Amino acid sequence: MWRLAGLVFAVLIAAAGPATPASAQGDDLAALARRIDELYQAGRYAEAVPLAERAVAAAEQRLGPRHLAVGGPINTLALLYKSLGRYADAEPLYKRNIAIIEAQRGPAHAELGAPLNNLAELYRALGRYGEARPLLERAVAVLEAARGGDSLEVSYPVNNLGLLSGNQGREVEAERHLKRALAIRERHLPAEHPAIATSLNNLGSLYTGQQRLSEALALQQRALAIREKALGPAHPLTGQSAANLSLIYRLLGRDAEAEGLSRRSHEILEKALGPDHPEVLTSLLNEAEHLRLHRRGAEAEPLLRRALEAAERTLASDHPLLGTLLHNMGLLAGDLGREEQSRAFLERSLGVRERAFGAEHPSLARTLSNLGANRLFAGDWEGAARYLARGAAVAARRLGHGGERGGRKDEAVSRFDFPLLPRALYGLAAADPAGAARHMESAFIAAQRAAVSEAAASLAQMSVRQARGDTALSRLVRERQDLIAEWEARERLLTGALSLPPERRNQAAEREQRQRLAAIDARLGEIDAALARDFPDYAALANPEPFTIAAVQALLAPGEALVLFLDAPPAGPLPEQGFAWAITRTDARWVRIGAGPQLLATYALALRCGLDRAAWSDERARQCAALLRTPAPPPGAPLPFDLARAHELYALLFGGIEDLVRDKHLLIVPPAALAGLPIHVLVTARPAPAADGERYAGAAWLARRNAVTVLPAAASLSALRRLARASAASAPFIGFGNPLLTGPEGRDRSAWERQACRAAPPSRQMASRGAARSIPRFFRGGLANVEEVRSLDPLPETADELCAVARSTGAGEAAVHLGQAATEAAVKTLSGNGELARARIVHFATHGLLAGETEMLAAARAEPALVLTPPAQASEEDDGLLAASEIAQLKLDADWVVLSACNTAAGDSDKPGAEALSGLARAFFYAGARALLVSHWAVNSQATVDLVTGTFEALRAAPAIGRAEALRRSMLVLVGRGGDHAHPATWAPFVVVGEGAR
Repeated sequence: MWRLAGLVFAVLIAAAGPATPASAQGDDLAALARRIDELYQAGRYAEAVPLAERAVAAAEQRLGPRHLAVGGPINTLALLYKSLGRYADAEPLYKRNIAIIEAQRGPAHAELGAPLNNLAELYRALGRYGEARPLLERAVAVLEAARGGDSLEVSYPVNNLGLLSGNQGREVEAERHLKRALAIRERHLPAEHPAIATSLNNLGSLYTGQQRLSEALALQQRALAIREKALGPAHPLTGQSAANLSLIYRLLGRDAEAEGLSRRSHEILEKALGPDHPEVLTSLLNEAEHLRLHRRGAEAEPLLRRALEAAERTLASDHPLLGTLLHNMGLLAGDLGREEQSRAFLERSLGVRERAFGAEHPSLARTLSNLGANRLFAGDWEGAARYLARGAAVAARRLGHGGERGGRKDEAVSRFDFPLLPRALYGLAAADPAGAARHMESAFIAAQRAAVSEAAASLAQMSVRQARGDTALSRLVRERQDLIAEWEARERLLTGALSLPPERRNQAAEREQRQRLAAIDARLGEIDAALARDFPDYAALANPEPFTIAAVQALLAPGEALVLFLDAPPAGPLPEQGFAWAITRTDARWVRIGAGPQLLATYALALRCGLDRAAWSDERARQCAALLRTPAPPPGAPLPFDLARAHELYALLFGGIEDLVRDKHLLIVPPAALAGLPIHVLVTARPAPAADGERYAGAAWLARRNAVTVLPAAASLSALRRLARASAASAPFIGFGNPLLTGPEGRDRSAWERQACRAAPPSRQMASRGAARSIPRFFRGGLANVEEVRSLDPLPETADELCAVARSTGAGEAAVHLGQAATEAAVKTLSGNGELARARIVHFATHGLLAGETEMLAAARAEPALVLTPPAQASEEDDGLLAASEIAQLKLDADWVVLSACNTAAGDSDKPGAEALSGLARAFFYAGARALLVSHWAVNSQATVDLVTGTFEALRAAPAIGRAEALRRSMLVLVGRGGDHAHPATWAPFVVVGEGAR
C-alpha cells in the first residue's frame, strides 16, 4: 500500500511522579487535600481543579508564597491542569515548585525528582523533546543518588525516559527504560496496582508501533484488566487502555471487537477530559484512520476535520499531534482524488514534524515517502525523486543505527516505501538522458536498501569474524553475536511472562532471566569498548552500506554478471512493476520489467506445481489445478511442468538484459516473490511441440548456458570475496545422515542396517525426503517430542549418498557419521572440540523441518531444524532436532555446507515478502559457511546422490570451474539421460548460495 497509515500507535500514558505532600496547617486544608486526591484518582479532573486552586490560595495565605509546603498544592494543581490539556497554565506552576525546592533544599535534593519529572512530561506532551530529556535525566540522577537505583520513585522518570525515547525514534533505548521501570514496580507494588498497568500499557504501545502485535496484545489486555478492577470502568486511564487495545484489534483485523472498544474509550475520554483534549483528538484520529483504511473516506473526513480544527485551535504550531493530523488529512485527500490538497496537507505536516522532531526522525521518512508518491502520481519525476531521496536517506540512517540487539527493523525502515524511488528515477532518467547513469546508480542503491535480508546480515557477520583471521579479536566478535542471540531469546521469554496474570508467574525464573540479561548487557558493554578501541571499522563491516555499480564491477570476474531484481507493488493508480540491474565487469544496464510481486508469485507457484509434489497435497492443490488447468497428477506420474510459462517468465525477467548475461555465471539477488523457484529452470527459447519426455530433454533450460549462484544481497559479494578469508580447514569432508527413524508405524528398522559405508552400494529408489507434518507437532514442553521425530520415514539411502561424496572428496569412512553416530550431541561435541571446523565440506543428508505456517506461533521453541537420531529422552543438549538457533552456535570454517533435505533453500516461498532463504540457510552462514548447496523441494534420494556426487566429482576433476559451474554440469548429466531424469523436478532442486565461483 503506497500511503502509509499515520496512526498514533496508542496513547502512551505518562507516569506522573507522586505529588509532594502538602503540609499546610489545619484540618480543613488536610480534608481539602484528601478530597482533591479522591477526585484525581477517580479521573474527575475538572471537578478537582477549583478545589486545588482553593488549596493553593489557602496554603499561600497561611504559609507565604515561598514556603516549601506550598509546593505540594502547586504541584497538584499543575498536574490537574496538565491532565486537562491546560498546558499553558501548568508550566509556570511546575517551574515555580522547582524554584521553591531549589531555594529551600538545594539543586540536588530528592524532592526535586517529582516536579522535574512532571515538568518534563509536560514538555513531552507539547513535543518539546529537547527540553524534556535533560529534566528527566536530572530527575533520575537526584533520585538514584538519594534513594537508590531500585527505589519506586526512580521508576517514574525512568518510565518517562522510555516514552520520550520512543517519541524520538530511539526504540531500543525506549524498551530498555520501560522494562526497567516495570521491573522496579513489580518488586515494590502489588500485582494489580495501577502503576504496573501503566508500565504494561506503555510497553505494549511501543510494541504496537513496532508491529509486534501478539506481544502487545497480551500486555494491553492485562493492563486493561488491572485498570478496570483498580480504577473502575469510567476512569480516563481505563478509556486509554481500551483505546490502545482497540487499535491492536484493528491492526489484527478483528474489527468487530475494535469497534465496541473504540466507542467505549471515546465516550470515557471525552466525558472526563473534554472534547478538545489531545487524548480525545487522538481517539478521533485513530477512528478516522481506521475508516480511511477501510475505504470509508466520507465517514472519516468529518472526524478528522473536527480533530484538526481543535488541534489548530488549542495546540502549538509544532505539536507532534498536529503533524500527524495534517499527515492523515493528506492521505485522506489523496484517497478522495484531491491530489493538490493532499500535497498541501502533507507539506504542512512535514514542516510541523521537522520543527518538532528534527531532520532525522522516523516520522519524516513516512511523510516524505507519501509526498514522493503524490508527486509520482502527478508525473512530476523530479519532485518525486527529490522527496523520496530525502526520505530514503532518513531511513538509511536508521538502518545504520540499528542492530543493537540483533536487527529488528525500526519504524523508519519498515514504513519507507523504497521501491517508489526507482520508479521516480526511471521516469527521470527517460526525461533526462544526460543524467541516466547517475539515476541508475541511485536506484541501484535504493533497491539494495529495499532488499535488506537477514541472510545478508548473517553472511556479513561471518565475514567480519574472519576478516582478521583466527585471532582473539575475531573470537570477541563471535562472542558478541552469540550474546546478542541469547539476549534476544531471553528477552522474548521475559516479555511473554510479563503478560501473564500473577498466579501464573514464576518470580524465581523471571529473576534469573533479569540477572542473566544484566550480565549480558555488562559483557556487551565490555566487548563494544574493546571493538571500538581495537577494531574501529567493525560497525561499517558488520552493517555494510549498499554497493555502487563500480564497486560491484571491481569484484566481478570477466565471465560473471550480477543481476539484482526489485519487485514494486501497486502504488495508488500505478500498477505493479519490477526492475532489473545487470552488471558485468565492463557494463551495466537498468531495465523495467512488466511484472511485480503478485504476477511473479503467480508464475512461481504455477512452475512450482510442476516441480514439488507437496504443492498438490495441501490447500495449494486447488491453486495448482486452476493455474495449470489440469487435475492433480496420480501418484508416481510426472508433474505437469509448464515449459511455455517458464519461457514467459524468462522473457519477463531477462528479455531486456539477455545479451549482457548470455553464457555468463549469474550471481542472482532474487526478488522475494521468486524465493521458492530456482532460476535455472527457466527456459530461454519458446518450447517446440514434442512428447513430454522429449520436451524436457530438449528444452532450452537456462542451466544449459548459465551457471547460477544466489546471493542474499549485492553487498554480500564483498563479504565473500574481500573479507572472508580462505578456509584453514585441513580435512576435506564431514557428513551426517541416516538418522535412526522407525517410520509412522514404528516398525521400520531399515536405518539400523546402514550404519557404515559399503564398497558397492546398489542403485535404490527411495521415498522423497521431507516431513509433511507441521513443526509444532514435533515440540512438547519446549523440547522436541522424540516419539514424533522418531516416527518420520527412515532414510537409509542417505548412507550411500554420504559415503559416495566422502569418497569423491578423498575423505575416509571415519568422516561419515551414520545412524547412532549422527546425533545432535555428536554434532555439538565435534563443534566444541574443533573437529567440525577442520572440515572444508560439511554435509547433512536428512529430513529438514522448516517454519512456515502461522501455526508456528503456537510453539515457543518451534523453529527450522534438521532431524538427527533422537535420544531415548529429550534434553537441552539432545532432543533429536538440530534447530536453527543451535546451528548458529556451531563453529564452522567450511568452504561449503550441503543440505540435501527438503526445501532447505527457501523460506516461506508462497508468502508475499518472504525471505529468499530459509532460517537454516541463514544459520549456517552465521556459523561460518561461505557457500551452501541447498534444495528447494522434497528431493528424490537417488537423484540427490547423483546430483551431489556429480557436483563434487566435477569440481575435483576441474577445481577452477567453481561450485556453481560444477552443479550446472552435474544437472546437465541428469538431463542428458532423458526420461524421468530430464524432468526438472529431478535435476533442478539444488542451488548454490554464497560464493559459487570458487
